[in-house]
Amino acid sequence: MEVSTIVAEINTAAKTLEGNTHGAREKLLDLCSSLTAKLETPSEMIQKIGWAEESAFTSLAVPARTAAVRFAVDLDLFETLKEADQPLSAGQLAKSSDADPALIARTMKHLAAMKIVSEDGGNGYTSTATSDALTLPEYRDGIIYTYDVAGPSFRNLPSYLKKTKYSNPTKLDDGPFQEAHGTNVPFFAWLGQNPVYLAAFNHYMGGYRKGKASWMDPGFFPVERLDQNLGPEEVLLVDIGGGLGHDLEELRAKHPHLQGRLILQERPE
Repeated sequence: MEVSTIVAEINTAAKTLEGNTHGAREKLLDLCSSLTAKLETPSEMIQKIGWAEESAFTSLAVPARTAAVRFAVDLDLFETLKEADQPLSAGQLAKSSDADPALIARTMKHLAAMKIVSEDGGNGYTSTATSDALTLPEYRDGIIYTYDVAGPSFRNLPSYLKKTKYSNPTKLDDGPFQEAHGTNVPFFAWLGQNPVYLAAFNHYMGGYRKGKASWMDPGFFPVERLDQNLGPEEVLLVDIGGGLGHDLEELRAKHPHLQGRLILQERPE
């Protein structure tokens, strides 16, 4: 599509977004990505991939933005900004985190350029909706999980595939994840052996759809079909691999009239 065509479709999608039409937000995001791809030069694209862009799986690549956000999470920089009632200088942030002032200054400049935090006209830095979100467990731990656990699998995928002569991975205990983490334990068993990352994974899954429409909301799955006037001991729904039961809790909260038991089937840990 030509630029003018994409822009026209963006305007149309923006109007449907204002009308709260399902799928409008995703359509608008896709059109904006198309416009960026149409306007970028090859050198701009390479610079973005190398210094700013995250992967399509969100935070699974190693660019500077994701790395900076990852250790900013460790230093509680986003919490410090959120709690402040005025802009904070890099020096103040360094003091609160007991980190090298020069390192914090460089990091904050990059985070501001990437729109993670806001630079207040040279007076210091303030929080944004994005940095505030990164103080919440589901988003903060999402960064920890995707960077520390999932990320290495993708970063090592080319070397793993080369080593296996580009065979499709088929074994639970011998794949890019095991290669990256130096283990022969399947993924979920490995999580069970690493409680810090298990907790991060659970928080990440808990917030995976936050801010988006759920399958049980109007216009998606016809939940009324589940209303079969079941007895209190009859099973309504079994969620296999449902984590901590986020979907079941949401279903019960949104549709309390549904009768029957909700069962979570998951690993003991």
